[in-house]
Amino acid sequence: MIAGFDNEEKEAKSFLLQEYIPYKYDLRCLVIGDRTFTMRRIPKKGDFRANFSLGGSVELFDLDDKGKDLAKRALKAVGLEIGGVDILIDENDKLYIIEVNHTAGFVGMEKATGENIAKIYLDFAISRAS
Repeated sequence: MIAGFDNEEKEAKSFLLQEYIPYKYDLRCLVIGDRTFTMRRIPKKGDFRANFSLGGSVELFDLDDKGKDLAKRALKAVGLEIGGVDILIDENDKLYIIEVNHTAGFVGMEKATGENIAKIYLDFAISRAS
């Protein structure tokens, strides 16, 4: 069975195509208000996808101010103050925003940063609720 097909006798309902970008770094930048946390996502052997939830590994990444600003602007563009921004950096250090996630997971980020992301997230949310 091919992704996007209900079964082999039906036509595809929809497809999502994404150009492959040869990259040096695959990053997840988590933005919580004015704070940013960044991890490098490393795919498991034999897979191009680097998601922690798919078995990839993570490590802390020191994203420069230009990259942090880009992530914050991407989040602002979709009306969010909290979210994950997936960024690729190519061999020429060009940054590409791949995706903005409103429900970014924190397990990988906590592992990479050593920070209690859940607490930081909740503290921010509570401060906005009052």
